[in-house]
Amino acid sequence: MNTKKVVWTFLCAVIPTVAQGQESQRCDYHDPVWSPDSEWLAFGSNRTGDFEVFTIRRDGSELKQLTESEGGDGGPAWSPDGDRLAFTSHRDDTGSLYVLDLRTGLVSPVSATLGRASAPAWAPDGRTIFYEGRADENRDIYAVDLETFAVRRVTTDPANDFRPAPSPDGKWLAFQSNRSGKYQLYRVPIEGGVVEALTSGDSNSAAPKWSPDGRQIVFYSAPSDGKGDLYVLDVETREATRLTTHAALDYAPSWSPDGSAIAFVSRRTGENRIFLTGPDASAAVLLVDGCRQ
Repeated sequence: MNTKKVVWTFLCAVIPTVAQGQESQRCDYHDPVWSPDSEWLAFGSNRTGDFEVFTIRRDGSELKQLTESEGGDGGPAWSPDGDRLAFTSHRDDTGSLYVLDLRTGLVSPVSATLGRASAPAWAPDGRTIFYEGRADENRDIYAVDLETFAVRRVTTDPANDFRPAPSPDGKWLAFQSNRSGKYQLYRVPIEGGVVEALTSGDSNSAAPKWSPDGRQIVFYSAPSDGKGDLYVLDVETREATRLTTHAALDYAPSWSPDGSAIAFVSRRTGENRIFLTGPDASAAVLLVDGCRQ
């Protein structure tokens, strides 16, 4: 088996990259995230050409394009107060973090020194953004203070660490890593400390997102040679329950803050589209579809 090929295929599925100034031949939707009031979803899409950040109400109305950059924007993350969106952009040709003020429309770089940064996630305090960065040959998790722009390296393992997800109580940081050979889920105290494994086994597990009460994590898991589904992990018992069983690939889940729904990306239509389902695995509903070139 070509291990490098398997890992690359897996990463492409769970960590969609932002197009760098190029239009894709197909229209895709990626990385849905909920607003704090559970009324809106932000996501990345190339439905109008380049990848940009959009929002839409949970009932499928009021679709809005929020960014416009030839470099490509994506991977949005909502601030706890609902007034800002952090996102990754290649408008500076490196891949850095930016923050959009939803009240004024002003877009500001988080820091000029955070090149090759992606997958932002706000801490509950609203002051810190965690992200995956590449300071050397591997990816680690970092934290940036939005008031001082001081950067702290959270993980230092020689393996690749991706997709930081702060817990709702601000005590833990979940993430995915291939430090065991397979991609599995881990957690570490949000201020740093001993890393704990949350999942294990032969399948690759990725893209963790916490439930509102912090007791569960929804994530994507797939065997190395097969498609993936969504699972819900009990953090205390480490037991995982399968949430979706569709023949198509389901990934990139996001749990609504009110606990009523899980948004995710699926290829059920043949291309990457955003669906909603309940935490009890109720029938999935297509949220947004179509493209405007």
